[in-house]
Amino acid sequence: MYITRHIEPVVSRIAGRKPIIVLTGARQVGKSTMLKEVYRDTRYITLNNPAVRQSAKDSPSLFFDVNKPPVIVDEIQKAPELFDYIKDVADENKAKGRNSHSDLFG
Repeated sequence: MYITRHIEPVVSRIAGRKPIIVLTGARQVGKSTMLKEVYRDTRYITLNNPAVRQSAKDSPSLFFDVNKPPVIVDEIQKAPELFDYIKDVADENKAKGRNSHSDLFG
């Protein structure tokens, strides 16, 4: 059973205004669960999987070519190499007119 989080409207409002959102907080409070529930139609990738994490670290630009936004990237701090590419991905998508909702979550 899903428990609605009080922060859901805040996240949705910011997602409508910004191309990138970073959601941080205490462990085990439901951040990932909330994002998967609220953004059911958005691709979800977790870097908890060692193979996915290593792929992201080895080729961060290819990671975003394969995992086109909008995408939720959970545990993104495990592949800090991705951070250098996020701005470029967001700028590229904005140039293509995709500014109606956020592209990346982490």
